[in-house]
Amino acid sequence: MLKKIIPLLLITMSFSANAYNFSSYNSAFSNADYREAINMGLKFFGGQRCGDSHNWMLVNNPELTKKYCHIQDGKGSVNGGGNGNYDLTGGWHDCGDHIKVGTTMGYAAVSLLIAYDIWPEAFQDNYDAEYGAPNKIPDVLDEAKYATDYFIKCFPDNNTFVYYVGSSDDHRVWMTSSKQSERPVNEGGDPRPVWTASNKGGPQAANYASALALMAMKYPDAEYKELCKTYALKAYEFAKRNKSEHAAIPEFYGSPNSEWTDELSLAAILLYRLTGDTQYKTDALNYLNGKWESNSPLAWDTMSDFSYYYIVKDDPTANNGQGGTYINHLEKNVFNLHLLTAQSNSNGFPYYASRWGTNKLALGGAVSAALYKKLVDDEVITSEHNMNEVKNYINRIIDYVLGNNEFNHTFLHGFKGDMTYRIHHRNAMGRNDNP
Repeated sequence: MLKKIIPLLLITMSFSANAYNFSSYNSAFSNADYREAINMGLKFFGGQRCGDSHNWMLVNNPELTKKYCHIQDGKGSVNGGGNGNYDLTGGWHDCGDHIKVGTTMGYAAVSLLIAYDIWPEAFQDNYDAEYGAPNKIPDVLDEAKYATDYFIKCFPDNNTFVYYVGSSDDHRVWMTSSKQSERPVNEGGDPRPVWTASNKGGPQAANYASALALMAMKYPDAEYKELCKTYALKAYEFAKRNKSEHAAIPEFYGSPNSEWTDELSLAAILLYRLTGDTQYKTDALNYLNGKWESNSPLAWDTMSDFSYYYIVKDDPTANNGQGGTYINHLEKNVFNLHLLTAQSNSNGFPYYASRWGTNKLALGGAVSAALYKKLVDDEVITSEHNMNEVKNYINRIIDYVLGNNEFNHTFLHGFKGDMTYRIHHRNAMGRNDNP
């Protein structure tokens, strides 16, 4: 109990001495600026594309003769043994690296598709899948399809789940993904190692199921929707059989996260929305029953706030059995964790300790607040909280990341012409000389 109380006391002490008042905050950017930011952030996923996928960072690089990369994925060693015969081309690279990681790719795809599911009006159709003329499909679906196409390939049979392609050899050279593909295997070249699981990886597979379920509900092509539904169900069944153990990412991510109920509950409640089968709803509630998952903002290892949103949207009175209703849990996360932490900082920006980036966690907190506000705006719930303060908190986090901060510098590369010289992204830097 003391471990829970002391951080709150420290936050409260700092809040009283150095409080940030969200009630008077005004947005720092115009609607046109926010439109530019969302389109830039979305198009970044096109620079993450792997394979022969019209990655615009490769296509637009005049130094490259080959505009594709890693077209032999699936033909390399499998789990450290003999070579495979899979087609694992496509998908997204991980961060500024060229490996393909199920944990982070699944979370990224789920996040994009949930954003489109909840706020479809925010997304435009500016281009087709190859950045040509608009194709009457929102760009967010064009981008996310590269992930869901890959997720389908990751279940070659009912007992095999591909959760990782590549190795730490990826980090031996600094060059574009196209050039690196031509290097030896021990420098990240083709054919790269493949890692599969048959008795673990349930939480990662659940994220794939969530993304596929959302695509099955939202993509305009009926044949592709049905394909995504088939594989969403297959991914969920694998996740359910292997729910309690993450598949550890070799060499990079250390011990797997022990939590799994958030990923499984999200997949289940989305499958309920897709199919109407009440067993999935029962699963979603049972996974989280008696448990409050609230230790961290939304991130690639913490999905509970997404699940809370969809459970509450279906039934605002749904009771968790520990601490009351699911909306109580989302409310505690937003107001007792995120807003209070941000108010205690002079910039109104919560600095969550993380070796993987505080912006990611701050934005995760802003998303949780946006989920809560959406439930209020849609009159799913009523709230005694000041929704204008919640809106200003969300705006403050976004504005901070876009450049209204003590550095006077954006974290969205190129936004309003603000460039970073040594961006940590090899295709964006576009160099092949291994500096």
